[in-house]
Amino acid sequence: MYYTIINDNILRANNKEALTKYYSNVYELPNDYKENKYIVQNGELVLNPDYEAQKAQEEAERIKELSMTRSDFFDATIKAFGADESDFLPIIENILAQIPDTFQIMEDVSNEVAIKIALNNYKNAAGFYRKHPLFAILSNVPIQISEALIITITTEQWDKFFDETDKKNPNAYKELLPKEGGDNIG
Repeated sequence: MYYTIINDNILRANNKEALTKYYSNVYELPNDYKENKYIVQNGELVLNPDYEAQKAQEEAERIKELSMTRSDFFDATIKAFGADESDFLPIIENILAQIPDTFQIMEDVSNEVAIKIALNNYKNAAGFYRKHPLFAILSNVPIQISEALIITITTEQWDKFFDETDKKNPNAYKELLPKEGGDNIG
């Protein structure tokens, strides 16, 4: 691939002659060229200093938009912890009851109404969305599954779980399990 810069825009072509026919400053694209990885600055092609941050932001936005069915979610929690929908309901009710007005991030309503809406979503939603505030609330807090089992699921684990489920990975539930040497299970 070859390029030239015209009016701070990159023009690309598969062969050099396609550009040299009209332009004199034609160069070979770097081997690692990707859209937005390089930018035009002062008439030259340079590495975009914000590229990694932009890619991380795009990935975070993609993950935030992921969803899964209720069945996928609870199949995974059963495989991971032996806990199903009815096991989690009192756990979530307890966690929500302990949260002061910070749950208002979900709605512009009273905390009491926001909690009712969250519980309604939990009980009646056709699927679960990664961006739902309930997953932020359930991140990095001890969740007591049974007398003998307390788990803590990180934001990164939720992200990976939703991503792997979206990829149809039958072992996505393993993303909820504690990592080797991790402290997310007690």
